[in-house]
Amino acid sequence: LTLLQMLKILEGYDINKLGHNTADTLHLMIESMHLAYADRNQYLGDTDFIKIPAKGFLDDKYIAERRSLIDPKQAASNIKAGDPWKYESDKAAILEPVPTVDFPGETTHFTVRDEWGNLVSYTTTIEDVFGSGMMVPGYGFMLNNEMTDFDFTPGGANEVVPGKRPRSSMTPTIVFKDGKPVFSVGSPGGSTIITTVLQVTMNLIDHKLPVQEAIDAPRIFSSSYPNVRWEAELSKAVREELSQRGHKFDDQPSVIGSVQSIVVDLETGKLYGGADKRREGTVIGVL
Repeated sequence: LTLLQMLKILEGYDINKLGHNTADTLHLMIESMHLAYADRNQYLGDTDFIKIPAKGFLDDKYIAERRSLIDPKQAASNIKAGDPWKYESDKAAILEPVPTVDFPGETTHFTVRDEWGNLVSYTTTIEDVFGSGMMVPGYGFMLNNEMTDFDFTPGGANEVVPGKRPRSSMTPTIVFKDGKPVFSVGSPGGSTIITTVLQVTMNLIDHKLPVQEAIDAPRIFSSSYPNVRWEAELSKAVREELSQRGHKFDDQPSVIGSVQSIVVDLETGKLYGGADKRREGTVIGVL
């Protein structure tokens, strides 16, 4: 939902015309991230325990409402969750916002296409390093430690409850055209996963980059005002211009995500694979 919400907000702009990784494009993306993550932190959790405004999140009127909060030349300093319940027929109580905490983790992503055209985009995680520290006897895999994905402050959509699933950032994605899969994308990276998938998806669709270039392009991440994580290849001039608009970049660059992708050319039937150089990854074809 968070990925789709950001994409729908950004549909209101001519991203291709604004240019790839320009200050104008990245500013709109950062502001969209802030809007979507505010809603995510407020409303999303295990649907076995809470109701979420899934239709409201993506309602065109709600998207327009959220988009109207974006100033194309200045960062908004006080983004709050909206009220997507206004656009739902099934109303629910509004939860009080709670703080969220990010943890380092050990997640991986891979994607596979078979000879019949079945496409899989697969993200899996054990969360923290070595997960829970417990190995399953005789099977050789670690049990996860996903409890860290809960909000530890009670009262929110993602609070700890017995038997409840913690909210995850994993975003394994397959994009379709006319009912046929055209590419897969996904990544590890904790809370940065969603925006990593967003950026590679836009690189492929809006900027029409070849898959490896779409993956290699430098990324940013920002879930709330004003801090922005960035990768070393991002232009200094772009960072300076964005800083003038109110964004605050980390002192040092960092590595964000590790995407693996398969692109299907529907006209020729050819397959193109892309593997991220940020971590171990490779492209393999077997006849």
